[in-house]
Amino acid sequence: MFLGDWLGSLLGGLLAGVVEGWRRRRGRSKAEADAAQAKPVTMVAAIRLPDRRFVAGRWRHGKAVIRAGEIRWAPQWLRMGRRFILRDVVLGARRRPTTLEQWFLHPGLVIVECSADSGGYELAVFSEDLRFLHSGVAQGHQDLS
Repeated sequence: MFLGDWLGSLLGGLLAGVVEGWRRRRGRSKAEADAAQAKPVTMVAAIRLPDRRFVAGRWRHGKAVIRAGEIRWAPQWLRMGRRFILRDVVLGARRRPTTLEQWFLHPGLVIVECSADSGGYELAVFSEDLRFLHSGVAQGHQDLS
């Protein structure tokens, strides 16, 4: 009986990992195709207001849509909450999550400081998606000049 429970848990975990890997690969290939066609790119991202404490300064998980010089962030599909529209974005320093932040963020994420017309933010994206973030923001600055 113990072996059957252990084997079921192992196979369930393996199946969940395969499905998640497939979802991430599919999302990344769609982002690459959208970027090649100069369409808005959608990526998984977390956002935080770094100047706030306690609940308001927590990491919020969702997805970001990168357009020319604009980042639109919305919470995950079953969560309600504030949506953010960041215009005139300037990217700042990059860093990895601290040990404490790894309780709330995936360790593979890179945290990028952003300043926008509405204030300062921290945006956490996967390292593979940084190029889409940089190219989208750079494209917006080229359109302004």
